[in-house]
Amino acid sequence: MIMTPDQIVEQALALPLDARKKLAEKLLASLGHEDWAEVDPSLAEEAERRIDALDRGEDRSHPAADVIKDLLARVKDGR
Repeated sequence: MIMTPDQIVEQALALPLDARKKLAEKLLASLGHEDWAEVDPSLAEEAERRIDALDRGEDRSHPAADVIKDLLARVKDGR
């Protein structure tokens, strides 16, 4: 059975942090940009800072569905 992109994302988000990082790196590499720092160095630095904060337990991630739900509610309420 072939999975939909949404099903793949759902399963990927259930992976441990290290596995998600490796998967993200492989997906980005498949787009033809081996070194994303060349695309935008400040974006690469910010991504690394956030990954390090997650690894140290100083920050936490939120499920994408929750973030989207919150953003839609804010837009609807005019916030």
